[in-house]
Amino acid sequence: MSCRSRQDPPPPAGGSHIIPCRKRGRRALALILLAGIASTSLFATACNPAVRRDDAASALTDFPLNENPADAWTQYAGGAEHDTFIGGKLGKIRLRGVLNKKQIFENYNAQMGGMVAAEGRIFVPNDHGRLLSIDTESGEVVWQSPPRFGANRRFTSMTYDRGLLFCGTFPGGLACIDAKTGSFIWEQESRVAIKGIRTSPLVIDDKLFFADIESNVFNLDALSGREEWAMKLSGAEIAQSDPVLAGGHVIYGTPAGILYALSPDTGEVGWVNAFFLSIPSSPANVEGMVYFTGIDGGMNAVNPESGEIELSFSMSGRSATVPLVYRDRIVAGDDDNFVYCITGSTGELAWKTELSTPAGDLFFGFEDAIVTFASLAAIYQWQDLALARARGVLGEFIRKKGPFRVITVDDLAKFKAEKIKGGGVSEGAPEPRSISDAELEELEPNQIKALYAMRAEVIVLSWDGEIIDEIPLPAPLKSSPVLIDGKIYALDIKGNIQVFEYGES
Repeated sequence: MSCRSRQDPPPPAGGSHIIPCRKRGRRALALILLAGIASTSLFATACNPAVRRDDAASALTDFPLNENPADAWTQYAGGAEHDTFIGGKLGKIRLRGVLNKKQIFENYNAQMGGMVAAEGRIFVPNDHGRLLSIDTESGEVVWQSPPRFGANRRFTSMTYDRGLLFCGTFPGGLACIDAKTGSFIWEQESRVAIKGIRTSPLVIDDKLFFADIESNVFNLDALSGREEWAMKLSGAEIAQSDPVLAGGHVIYGTPAGILYALSPDTGEVGWVNAFFLSIPSSPANVEGMVYFTGIDGGMNAVNPESGEIELSFSMSGRSATVPLVYRDRIVAGDDDNFVYCITGSTGELAWKTELSTPAGDLFFGFEDAIVTFASLAAIYQWQDLALARARGVLGEFIRKKGPFRVITVDDLAKFKAEKIKGGGVSEGAPEPRSISDAELEELEPNQIKALYAMRAEVIVLSWDGEIIDEIPLPAPLKSSPVLIDGKIYALDIKGNIQVFEYGES
């Protein structure tokens, strides 16, 4: 589970195929029209100056650092290219316990962002509109950002770059924060132009690129927050795909299933390519090719200069995976609990492995192993079971998503009766209870008020698809893990950062 939620409808099942050249030619005519429409969407940008904070010393003329620390995990999918092949040997991975001294948040529904790591610190938002800097050795909070936000405004995704933190916020705006002190440098807080941000910004030189939830894309000056240009792509659902620089373009995936390549200088459309359903995956730029997955189950490779589709494979379930690429192998997972490995040169399936829990949206690649933090924190309604039963796949649904905890209609009625009998009001709900697979199959779906699936584990696979190790986790994850200084840190829904070491036993 990552900070990217999965809300789209399931795709049709399918198999692998290479897109033949004749299909590319027919598709190109439609895409030229799309590009023409999109290129007319540029709008004026001079009316939204950044707001300076009174705790900022002076206007920045350069970044505090000349370059990022070599081991920094700077955004959601690691670095600016979203390449999560770490290299070296994994050896044995071990859970070492909790890093933080105090829970980072109390209400995991109110906490909206993931983590980045640099300078021996982990940067993570809490559930009260403040950003925390936590020492990776001691677990102590080094600083909290000033309480500048109103009650309903939260930090979301962020990017670390050369000593600065560029942090999206919800319901709107973006802030630049000093990573050493937590003080605000500038804040771009227009609610009209910039809606809520759920993606990690991309920094190129001294320019900042990101998309808001309505797929409006922006180029800001990173040192002042001044808006350079803005463009509206497709306003449908919530944009979750972080941009990547490849082939001279800034490439964005959108909720409308369209992949855009824009000029970083002007925002003009270089090319555009349409896919079947939403693209929540952050594209990975590996050795001159862009790889991404989609809600339609597609695992795709695109030439970033031309937009030509070089590879397309269909997984059985939905996917938001950032593909892992190593030595002509492409690895991704879907929400049907499968991990797929595709041979890049042919587009053929090398292997397919079923996990007990859906794989995370990130895979860590090592020379000797693949690691995924598989996590499930879902609440199903009775309609989900009714649909699975109608399709004849109830047993498979229970096997893949269980074990479950449940609140039934009878549980709720009993809870309310006991509250009233005890002199209290009948508000609230009972605690979910365990239910066996057999009992769940016999239970009528309309008797279910809520069905909870909560579990997580670290799964280690070989490059041949064999499951090498499975390590249960104390709780499902809130966001995708980060790696720094040879350790992996994972934030769970209880507000704890779990620490993992790896290497020779």
